[in-house]
Amino acid sequence: MNTHHTSLQAITRYTILAISCAVFLALIVTLLKLCHKKQNESTSIDHGSSGPIASSSSTDKVKDSSILHQQADFHPITELENVTDGFHPSRIIGSGFLGTVYIATSPIGILIAVKRIHPHHVLSNPGISFASRMRCLSLDSHPNIVPILGYAEAPGERIIISKLVPTMKTLDSYLHEEGELLGWHLRLCVAAGVARGLEHLHEANILHGRLKASNVMIDSGFCARVCDYCLGFVKEGGREEGKEGDVYDFGLVILEIMSGKKESEGVVDWAMPLIRKGRVREIVDPRICTKAEEGVMVRAAKVAAACVGNGRRSRPEMKQVAAILNELEIESWALNGGPMASFDFYQSTV
Repeated sequence: MNTHHTSLQAITRYTILAISCAVFLALIVTLLKLCHKKQNESTSIDHGSSGPIASSSSTDKVKDSSILHQQADFHPITELENVTDGFHPSRIIGSGFLGTVYIATSPIGILIAVKRIHPHHVLSNPGISFASRMRCLSLDSHPNIVPILGYAEAPGERIIISKLVPTMKTLDSYLHEEGELLGWHLRLCVAAGVARGLEHLHEANILHGRLKASNVMIDSGFCARVCDYCLGFVKEGGREEGKEGDVYDFGLVILEIMSGKKESEGVVDWAMPLIRKGRVREIVDPRICTKAEEGVMVRAAKVAAACVGNGRRSRPEMKQVAAILNELEIESWALNGGPMASFDFYQSTV
């Protein structure tokens, strides 16, 4: 009898233990499923155009999943009319081939540049989806890109809103106007910065389409920032299209930085034969001192030649160009004794 009672107790204990284990395992499985479901939901959220971070398209195949796109906000024309006093001439801070730029302050107190595309560009490109181009722009922070904050459109109107830094001047102004004359070291740093900015755009599958010295802003810290990108639909002078076209345009910018000559002066036809003959010193702006950095200068000229001298299929990618210029920039800093000892930030005109 005692034996039977003992066996019954053992069976009861084992049964309770088995049930407890089963319940515990069930809880673990449930928790794992809940965690997995939550993770999936967090990675598949579509914030839409009003969300803080959204991919350029839910179906896009992005090579690098770490590159996220924040959509530029749409603003009604009336809002921009209010902040620019009806696009009053006193608000104009610049005008060029693309359009007119107005200075304004946003409703939340941010200083902004409002670029109003010239009407004839709008009317001559009726099939271009301006809104879709603006919404796909990458707005993640990059030191060599002027971020686009928003846009507006209406019949005959295309407007781009970007952040404005009052102390910024264009590279074109530094190279061709009276005032500070950028020395070689700083010109190289600017070229490297532009390369990094353009590389960043290409990694996000964004084309510039119109890169030139007037589309490079330089702030008070002499950091180069690329602007007016994603407007390649506005054709100008038969400029090449695609990433290869951007690489060619960057080569032109390097030659302009080195020589001080504008693209319109036929800088490519003049400089390329000299570079091929190894007479690089002859293409350098005679107003700047480069004796200590002739090796760096020669390699920079070879980069420019690779960008403009090769056919489309043989041109380097911007990531390759940026890598070389980054190395040259570091070498230039070393030759100048480092940032604190650099004597060649800028020189006064003679």
